Amino acid sequence: MSQESPGCAHTYTADYSHRTKGVGVRCPYPAFYERLRSDASRASGSDTDLELPMDESGLCIFHSRDAEWKRENDFGKRLVQLLEFLEIDEKTQRYDFAEFVFVGNLPRSETEAGKPVFRFKDHRFPKAVYLTCLLYTSPSPRDRTRSRMPSSA
Repeated sequence: MSQESPGCAHTYTADYSHRTKGVGVRCPYPAFYERLRSDASRASGSDTDLELPMDESGLCIFHSRDAEWKRENDFGKRLVQLLEFLEIDEKTQRYDFAEFVFVGNLPRSETEAGKPVFRFKDHRFPKAVYLTCLLYTSPSPRDRTRSRMPSSA
């Protein structure tokens, strides 16, 4: 189940002194999506496809650790959509994925097994990219709640 909330409950746990995020600062993406909806509504009278899903804990799809919920809400598609929004947004100076929780999709068939849902190397980033304190969650069959840091982080 996806719900929309006025803000993501995630607060940053580290001090990113080279950016505006610091300990206790709230997730900026609900405000970003609200600005996009407002701009789209003024331009076309429609704000469809500009929802930022929130889980039952009040965390946005980018900070939620609920892997199953993230899959149900198509995390990979939402991430690609965010990249597109950030690329065209003139106010955005960089892609900042600090403390994002990435999730892998379970293969739908044997032919999809091993195929990544999202690969950074397949995307063009015309602005600086910050990947700080990332978490990757992809539950194993024996433990569907386990989260771990990627080996490349």
